[in-house]
Amino acid sequence: MVARALTAQISESFLRVEDSQRILSRLYKVALSHTGSELGFLRQTLTFFNLPELLIRLIMRCVTCSKPRILWKGKPLLTVSPSCGLRQGDPFSPYLFVLCMERLAHTIDEVVTNGAWEPVDICRGGPAFSHLFFADDLILMARATPQSVESVRSVFDAVCSSSVFCVNAGKSKAFFSRNLEIRTQRRLARTLGIEKAQNLGRYLGVLI
Repeated sequence: MVARALTAQISESFLRVEDSQRILSRLYKVALSHTGSELGFLRQTLTFFNLPELLIRLIMRCVTCSKPRILWKGKPLLTVSPSCGLRQGDPFSPYLFVLCMERLAHTIDEVVTNGAWEPVDICRGGPAFSHLFFADDLILMARATPQSVESVRSVFDAVCSSSVFCVNAGKSKAFFSRNLEIRTQRRLARTLGIEKAQNLGRYLGVLI
């Protein structure tokens, strides 16, 4: 309910004529895999949240050594090696996905704190927001300046370069304050590498 109310308020604030320097981008279907070098990222994430070392080793063993078998008419078939990432597979995969997304949120907060990524406020004197996460559906908010947009792009270039996170660029969209120059909108959308849109569809049931 809180996230839905925030989304509605943020969407409304983007339609205000007096503010011409805002960008709202939606990264859709963010995937996280656990093969190859991504195992190191997962271990680092578990360590980042101060989980006991014994528990970390147990989790990593479950992730790397799980080999389920399919029963067909009561008889086991060949062993299957899961390779679809943390979105599917063992029962605690959703929890690991949430932890990795939370680490991404910490990374964004660090860039915001350093001043490179300028968040947006939803009212005069109110709190500023840089992102909203709901499962694999991300809403990112920033001032529509070259520095902020480049910082948004840099954060995801950094995490995607090792294939830890994979963004579906074809379904991701960028939405700008309505009186920002069209030429500027197109330039910033190209910087992000996603399409400019008139709206971002629905997020938690709210049209944005």
